[in-house]
Amino acid sequence: MTTSFRLDEREQAKNFAAYLAQLERRIQDLERSNSLTNASVDGGSIEVYDEDGSLQVVVGEQGDGTTGVIHVNGPPPPTPSTPTLAEARGGVAATWDGLFTDALSAPLDFSRIEVHASTASVFEPTQITQVGTIESPRGGVFLIPTEVPVHVRFLARTLSGTGGEPSAAAGPVGPGRVVAQDVLDGIISETKLTKAAVTAAKIALGAVNGTHLAAESVTTEKLLSLSVTAEKIASLAITSDKIAALSVTADKIAVNSIDASHIRAGAIDATHIKVGSITADRLTIASSPNMLPDPSFEGPGGAALVAGQTYWSIADGGNGSARAVLVNAASAAPVIRTLSLSTFPILAGQQLHLAVDAMPSTDWTGASVRIYARWIDSAGNVTFGHVTNSNPTRGSWNELSGNVQAPPGTVQAEIRIGSYDATAGTVAFDNAVVQPVLGKVQIADGAVTADKLDAKAIDGKIITGATLRTAATGGRIVMDASRLTAYGHGSQRIVLEPNSTSPFLYFTSDDGTNYAYLQVAGQGSEAALVTHSGKFSDRDGAAVRWRTWQGNDKWVAERVLDGTAVTVGSRIQLTAEQATISGPAIRANGVLRADNIVMGVVKVKPTPNVPTPVTLSGGNIAGSKFRAQLTANTGYPGNRVLGVGFTGLSSEGMTIWVTRTDNDETTVHWQIIGED
Repeated sequence: MTTSFRLDEREQAKNFAAYLAQLERRIQDLERSNSLTNASVDGGSIEVYDEDGSLQVVVGEQGDGTTGVIHVNGPPPPTPSTPTLAEARGGVAATWDGLFTDALSAPLDFSRIEVHASTASVFEPTQITQVGTIESPRGGVFLIPTEVPVHVRFLARTLSGTGGEPSAAAGPVGPGRVVAQDVLDGIISETKLTKAAVTAAKIALGAVNGTHLAAESVTTEKLLSLSVTAEKIASLAITSDKIAALSVTADKIAVNSIDASHIRAGAIDATHIKVGSITADRLTIASSPNMLPDPSFEGPGGAALVAGQTYWSIADGGNGSARAVLVNAASAAPVIRTLSLSTFPILAGQQLHLAVDAMPSTDWTGASVRIYARWIDSAGNVTFGHVTNSNPTRGSWNELSGNVQAPPGTVQAEIRIGSYDATAGTVAFDNAVVQPVLGKVQIADGAVTADKLDAKAIDGKIITGATLRTAATGGRIVMDASRLTAYGHGSQRIVLEPNSTSPFLYFTSDDGTNYAYLQVAGQGSEAALVTHSGKFSDRDGAAVRWRTWQGNDKWVAERVLDGTAVTVGSRIQLTAEQATISGPAIRANGVLRADNIVMGVVKVKPTPNVPTPVTLSGGNIAGSKFRAQLTANTGYPGNRVLGVGFTGLSSEGMTIWVTRTDNDETTVHWQIIGED
């Protein structure tokens, strides 16, 4: 039994030793294997730190709920090499060669190269200066859109967003120019032109024709003001498909720049013309505007015409203007007196539209008033083309208007106005017109009548630079840029003058020689209303007017010298505090009453030789201090009536005392006057 027991113990020890050896091998295997070979992260992330304990990478779920590998706090990248710049169409080409000034290659966490541009030679890269990026670490080219020369710098960034030092600046370099060989026919469309890109200096004479413009490529913002002139446009180059709707406005077209030779038939319709763009100075039936530099004789041009003339002068009072030219037609025998307005070359067959306003004086005696052309040929021979009024209304403006045509052989025209075969009076001329007429578009005199206009042709429209009048003579209303005038059937007028420093409305007398007026006066925001009567002469022969003034918290009525504010005679002024009446004499017809003057009569029954009182009360007399006057109605002053006096004087009244030798009832007249 003992031997058997020992054998069992040895077997158990052997088995136990084998088990321990197996455990040791398994532990060693565990120590040598990767601990995360079969691991996972559920709803979290793994953070990677460097040897200094700084967080470098976050793997897994991020703070915003997304999942990925995020680089943070990486080291700054190296500095890129200096940009290489070159001109390009529409901008500047910036090239990075993929190299760094302080590293042999890009860092493994490379993200991009930022491209920064500025017109300044020295600048720091910011979000404002960044114009793009180059993503490849091997380099690349970025086109910077610009119209001006720029300086460029590069700046590298890593995946963590960390930026390095910026490169040195390169530049300035500007965009390249487009030459004729670079532009294909029809390739320039609306989107290819910047605002106001097309100017007169950019277009050669006759260079623009239909093949060079894309459909609807010409719009109003592409043209500078007055850039389109006649010599820039090839014959018949403008067709409807080349013009964008509403692109033609008044400020884009130079005066007289487009004639029939530049426009194909039907090329321009209503869709191509902006509302309000056709104004008087842009379009006229004649081939040019008025050829006279000073047609109303207002300035130096009119003065030069009459310089040295014996019978011609500049006079005040034009037709809708301040001045007119005047001829003295008085002569012992019928005389023709004319004035030359202009001389210029002309072709045979060309038509001129001539017009002028003429007003003969009421005593003018003559055969006619005229505006006419003297046609002169190469040999100096002269013929005439007249616009004549043989029976003008005296004392009123008469409009002369008509067309004349240069006869064969004419090389020069001289325009004149004149009074014919007159012996007395004067004639004033104003608003002369000389316009060449295009024969193919000429409208005959009187052809445009009311029935030719659509009922709504001018509704809601604006008419600029015109004189409107309801009739040529007689009772009428005339409106121009200066004033609005209503003429009566006689010489009376009502005139509104809004352009005066103090706008006014005046009314003439029946014979037109005198006038009264209503005026707005004052300074700044003050708008006092002033009226003036017609002018008249006082007893001393001075010219005076009655004037009223309402404004600035006062009202005044006074008589003043004409053209001044000097008072002559009486004057009334009312203010919030007082009324003032002044003049050589002031007279009141009727009873004059005032709240500060109270008077009356009282009877006193005295005790003989004893002062006897009677009290007056309830006066309510205006004033702050008072004085009184008393008079006894008696024939015995100093005899029976020894004295009259008062005490207690105030706004309410006073006490009157009477002393006499008997007891006869005594009547006392009294008065109290209040003062400030």
